[in-house]
Amino acid sequence: MEAAIIEEFFKKGKLLTPEALGLLENGYEYRYTKELIVKQDSLEKTKITNMVEVGEYVTTNDIIAQINKKYEKMKAIISSRLSKNFVSINNLQKGDVFLIGVVKEINGNKIELEDPTGVLIINIESRVELDDVIAISGFFDGFQVIKAVVLFPDVPIRTPKKTQGKICIATGLDFKDAPETYTEKFFDWFSQSEAKTLIAIGKLDETAVKIYERTCKDKKMIFIRQEYPNKGNETGNANILIPSNPCTIDINGIKILAASDFTLDNLRKRQFKHPKIPCQPLVIEEVPDIVVYNTPYEPQITNYKSITFVNTGSILANFKPVIIDLSTREAEQKTLVF
Repeated sequence: MEAAIIEEFFKKGKLLTPEALGLLENGYEYRYTKELIVKQDSLEKTKITNMVEVGEYVTTNDIIAQINKKYEKMKAIISSRLSKNFVSINNLQKGDVFLIGVVKEINGNKIELEDPTGVLIINIESRVELDDVIAISGFFDGFQVIKAVVLFPDVPIRTPKKTQGKICIATGLDFKDAPETYTEKFFDWFSQSEAKTLIAIGKLDETAVKIYERTCKDKKMIFIRQEYPNKGNETGNANILIPSNPCTIDINGIKILAASDFTLDNLRKRQFKHPKIPCQPLVIEEVPDIVVYNTPYEPQITNYKSITFVNTGSILANFKPVIIDLSTREAEQKTLVF
């Protein structure tokens, strides 16, 4: 296999470093470079996980099954993050208690919390949403839980993960509404950048696809459609991937969570608001290294516990695409004037 890879690149007029050869043997893909010697930073290994299943219709049983699956996944996350003695609702005894349940009803500061064993009305001050799976700390007086506090599983503090390569992030790419000259200029700029892969959120049309195929044929584009949630689709081009919204993308071991609508609360709660369509439980099981989101349309780069949050604004207004060097995790905003 090693000899065949070396011969293939020799025919292209390229030489390989030992590190690059090792990565190619392990399933990494070559991204075009003008240099004679192909180094490891010209190689990428990409894995995309869709979080929205294919399906057009949903029944009541489907919704119940989704909520139950979400409950089990969130219970595992909460239990691993919060070292508490959680009890089921039917086993409540007077004293301090810790519960895990699904928010079934909200009426002001009162919520109806349900687990597989029963239902309980609780007064809380924290903001929650229907179908959230949450943990509660409080005091059970024999009739109700008082002094209730919502406990969030959140994410652990970690050192930033690093690897080789550079990626480009661009959100607010509303190609359907933007002038064609904007599309031309953006893809011309990306084609000349050092980034090998573009992760984008927006509205894609056939004109934009044709411009991309002409200007960026040696690079990969992972395009998440704006509508949330959606299941993605195919374009027929191996270098243009359209996963679901939301989705997770693994590039060289760096985990990227992409969703058009995202807030810090989603990360702290480790879950999205669950839509009433056939979906995998929209639970953030693996802690991301980078989060790409689209709303509000305002360019910003922020960090939370070694997680980089990136929003590049809108191509129709204030737009600053970002290049991230995965070897240093430095994120640099670029200004494009159309």
